Amino acid sequence: MDPDILSIYLTELQLIQSSLLGGEAITILDPNAETNVWEQLLASFETGSGTPELINHHLAPPRIRGSLQNSNIWFEIDFPRVVANEAKENSFLGPPTVQVRGPDVTRADDERWKDVVNSTDMKYNFIRSYPMYQLISLQLFPLLHSHLAEHTQDKRTAVPVSPPQPAPHFHALFTSHHLIAPSKRRSLHEWSRSLSIRGFAKLGYPGIIYAQGHKHDVEEFVANVKGMQWLALKVRFVEEVEIGDTPDGTQDIEWKEFQKIGEVVEEMKAMGREEYVLSLGIGSSGSK
Repeated sequence: MDPDILSIYLTELQLIQSSLLGGEAITILDPNAETNVWEQLLASFETGSGTPELINHHLAPPRIRGSLQNSNIWFEIDFPRVVANEAKENSFLGPPTVQVRGPDVTRADDERWKDVVNSTDMKYNFIRSYPMYQLISLQLFPLLHSHLAEHTQDKRTAVPVSPPQPAPHFHALFTSHHLIAPSKRRSLHEWSRSLSIRGFAKLGYPGIIYAQGHKHDVEEFVANVKGMQWLALKVRFVEEVEIGDTPDGTQDIEWKEFQKIGEVVEEMKAMGREEYVLSLGIGSSGSK
């Protein structure tokens, strides 16, 4: 296997492994468990030691299983093939093959998972950086958590309660000199999942971070971001905001990454909130 292609696969696997939350696990599947070459390559990749005899091994793309503690379903995913290019990125040949398995998997579960993989957003993600990491960490594992929560709730005795009052909805915006470090990007993704935050990060120069969610979740997210090392980090606002027509719920949570100011303006415009960035001198109504 070409070393550049091998590096693309191993980088994705390393990102996925490092982003696992409590109870989540991945297993690299190999027909010959005694000589699981991908596990050996990943271990060598993480330690920086070379394995030329394995690099020359005829390898199929990785196949992994994602599981969640106490869940009776799991997913198996075959990485798509990669085409080498000079940029060494954006080279996956389309979405992967994903199967949901388990004794209690229903036809509805199967269709639900297929819809995620075949959605327009996921196809768009496959022309961006680290698509397998985004699919597994930001889409498939949350589906496992959602399934576990639903089945746990079904087993509980229903107790009449008063309708809960909706929690205040807040949003926050940061700017910084830049946002490049993979460690910061991973942390933002992980916090968005664990705190049910919807938003985005604009990478490069300058760095921009926008987050929205329930009040206490946004406040914790803001505290986490401020606790990291930054160059010229500014908290532009943290305030209550009307939800309006914006979808609200764990299945609608999404964290995006952008490369251009124009993408930031378009995303805020889609939420009816472009004035929040335009009024701060970020972009213009005609930004591209």
